[in-house]
Amino acid sequence: MNNAPSIRCRKIHPFNLDEWDAVGAAFHDADFASFQQGWTQQPTPGFRPARAAAAWSGELLYIHAQLNDDDIFNTIPEREFNSLAINHGDVFEIFLQPSGQEAYHEIHVTPNNQKFQLRIPCPGAFQKFKNRYASNEDMIESFKVWNPIVESRVKVNLPAKSWRVIVRIPLSMLKENRPVAPGDSWRFSFCRYDYTRPDPAPIYSSTSPHTAVNFHLVHEYGWLEFA
Repeated sequence: MNNAPSIRCRKIHPFNLDEWDAVGAAFHDADFASFQQGWTQQPTPGFRPARAAAAWSGELLYIHAQLNDDDIFNTIPEREFNSLAINHGDVFEIFLQPSGQEAYHEIHVTPNNQKFQLRIPCPGAFQKFKNRYASNEDMIESFKVWNPIVESRVKVNLPAKSWRVIVRIPLSMLKENRPVAPGDSWRFSFCRYDYTRPDPAPIYSSTSPHTAVNFHLVHEYGWLEFA
């Protein structure tokens, strides 16, 4: 298995999410993690490169992703916050587990800028707690985070077959014990569902060297080092 990535999350100055030149400048020297398919020796036909990075400023965490994509779409509209869109088109996913806590967060953003947010109480929660709920859907509903809603912007470039995402997350939403400090090390993973019509199945990829197509294998996540 490949080694899990370790990337630096450096401090930056705040910027306007609507200004893509400012996004590019803020992440000019960032450590980007590249997406891979650790569960297979050869990339799946149709696999397209992607990469993502993190930075922080004060009480905010920024995630920036750049994704190559032959068919950029998701049919769930932006207004349907917290609707699960992974069966309806492309999705960029963020997984973050702060140091010193069991709970981790899962955040989705689609090309429509539709968002989905979960707080998962611990690794393996979907198996550990399944008997408490009538269905998997009920369990997911109980994990949803409704407030705060992370801020995000998406820029789709159809001629270039690519899309970019910038996400701004309050650190207080993620970190549940003490404030973030330089030197902290979090578990992280950036993942995606990449659909190309008419194929009904997506191409999966992740920055983590997962041994199976399961984005909840937290022990295989990379390390995010706060500088």
